[in-house]
Amino acid sequence: MAQFKLPEGYSNIIAIWGDDVVQRDSQGDYYLNRTNLRTNLFSERNPLGNLKGKVDFVVCFVVKRQGAPDYSQSSIEHNLYPRPLRGIVQLRASSLENLTAKKIGDVLGGTIAHELNHYWLVPGTARIRLEGQLVNTPTADNIEQAFREGEPCPPFPIIGRQDAHWSPFLNAGNTVMDGVQYEQIEATPYSGLCENDNYVQVKTCKPDGNTFTFNHNGNQMAIKTIGSNSQLEKWIMGLPDIPDTSQFLALDPQWVFPSLFQSGLYLELETNGNIEAWYLGYDQGPHQIMAQKVGDSSSTSSISLPSAPLDPNREIGLRTIQENTTVKLQVRTWLNPTYQQLTEASVSIPSIDSGNWQTIHSLSGKLKRIGISTRTYLTEITYMRTYTLLSADLCLSSEGEITPIRLEDLEKEFPNFEAHEQPRLLSNGRLMTPWTGSFLETRDKHDAPKLTMIAPDKDFIFAGIFKLDACVINSWAGLTAANRTIIGKKHLVKFKDFQLPWTNEEQHRRQEQPLNDEYMTLFCIAAQDEAQITDHMIEGLEQLRLAWEDYYPRTVDGHRHANTNLQHSYRANVSIKFTRIRILDAGFGPQADLRLFLRVNNQHKFWPDEHSTKEISSGQSYIIGETFSFTLNDRDPLGIYVSGQDVDPIRNDPMGKVEQAFYGSQNWNAGQNKSSLSNEGDFGARFRLYYDISVEWL
Repeated sequence: MAQFKLPEGYSNIIAIWGDDVVQRDSQGDYYLNRTNLRTNLFSERNPLGNLKGKVDFVVCFVVKRQGAPDYSQSSIEHNLYPRPLRGIVQLRASSLENLTAKKIGDVLGGTIAHELNHYWLVPGTARIRLEGQLVNTPTADNIEQAFREGEPCPPFPIIGRQDAHWSPFLNAGNTVMDGVQYEQIEATPYSGLCENDNYVQVKTCKPDGNTFTFNHNGNQMAIKTIGSNSQLEKWIMGLPDIPDTSQFLALDPQWVFPSLFQSGLYLELETNGNIEAWYLGYDQGPHQIMAQKVGDSSSTSSISLPSAPLDPNREIGLRTIQENTTVKLQVRTWLNPTYQQLTEASVSIPSIDSGNWQTIHSLSGKLKRIGISTRTYLTEITYMRTYTLLSADLCLSSEGEITPIRLEDLEKEFPNFEAHEQPRLLSNGRLMTPWTGSFLETRDKHDAPKLTMIAPDKDFIFAGIFKLDACVINSWAGLTAANRTIIGKKHLVKFKDFQLPWTNEEQHRRQEQPLNDEYMTLFCIAAQDEAQITDHMIEGLEQLRLAWEDYYPRTVDGHRHANTNLQHSYRANVSIKFTRIRILDAGFGPQADLRLFLRVNNQHKFWPDEHSTKEISSGQSYIIGETFSFTLNDRDPLGIYVSGQDVDPIRNDPMGKVEQAFYGSQNWNAGQNKSSLSNEGDFGARFRLYYDISVEWL
């Protein structure tokens, strides 16, 4: 059974230990058993007292945990009073060690605020009202499926990692939920050039966070957090003064750059008895062309492209020329090129803007294989996998003869990945690489998809009209997509047209104003053994607890607060108003003269009064309007007793009684909805009594 203590000198944090609270998973990592933790916290054994109905959030640091912090919806208990339990978060206790100002800022914004915000912002499949219809936002699987088929990105891809965070394709503002904000928004070169001009170009950046001075034991610390809350998030949380007509910007991305790929011509060159692999084509996006030897970054040559490539009517010419043992890698841009232009005489021109061929690199050797490919060229791609869609119309010119080259006739060299990770040659002649594969092409790894052929032995020109139809980073990327350019179709969505997938009741509970505008938050530390909890951890926990109280109001414009002082008792003004009585059966006759005795706890009244009666008839209702008011502690009982008498000059006959006992706030607070009591009356007399309970917590 778990054991507790309040560490000496720290009256508002709990240390709890026991292998029923902290357990190990199959991989040997430590995790919090939230059910057992809740059972212990909501018990009389708790040194802070039974916290049932007294905490909104529990923030628990787990000793020896290596896994990521997380929030679990299953820990929510909305039926508790006066405070619903909104969730239990588990974090790594290593976060409590060596707390610099930067680390405190990172833990406050990037960890605690992030995980607690999942109470409101676990979107799943969010919905957007569009032309009177609710449209589901796409999941990661929906987006990936569309890309595998060579289709555009589905509309509103705003949900990212684990379908529970913001993607880079939403202007997420000053968020802690793994999103980016748009630093610069401008028209793109699409303007006036394509059928739908509803495109924008944005530059992304990290959220601003909050900056404040934190005073801990006289030590002034300048804290900078990595996020706060956006206007959309504050609207979702039910904060006041945010208009429903406010809008957020979402994009259906077509290009995201810079990104970690090269796409275009692929060449294998024999030189000095060795085979070298070379790329010539788009580098990291539609904005530049690079020639690069695989495995040798010092061999690169690049040029920036003019804005014209962003025009969907523009295309790029890429070609390689073999002349004896000299190989030239050349680039050209122009409208609607022909095979004849692709294979015209080789001329080096200093600027690509002139519309002629520019040699950006020369090699010595003989080409052995030629073709097209897309490769990832950095190995760390967990967050930055890139989807590309490359169009290529190829031809070969040798000895004055121009031969079109069909992509489907080239030899496929595709990596042996699972089906959903496989690159594809689409029916419309595009090479599609999904973002689920690695597609590394390095000196030691050759997983890039290639479409190649054997190069001619004699001099030749191998050329193509190329177009990067799309390059999009994984929507899972979130915050790692900062400092990139995104071009795509824009959507402006009013807040009122955005819906999270909650029932009305759940939505109300999530957006409701907390008691006293405060989220009561318990900070605790949990371990399997007491000896694992060090004094440094306790001190770090106290620092974060106090810093959290300073930080949180800044994230919600001062409309909410975080209270971590759990020592006080709860008191409330409680009123019971008896509203009416309905006579089900008047007893001996169709009518009677009724007097009620009303008692709540130690207060009592008569109705109509001590010396009067009310003439009643079966089937009729009568207004009472008597109110009893008390100031109660949360554990105080509330007892109702009402009895009736049929009063006449000869004798008073009993008309039955009703009783109701509420044992503490868990009961009487739950009775705030209109309630009624009915009796089994003497002599057949029966009535139903109606009352309201109202509670104002102090």
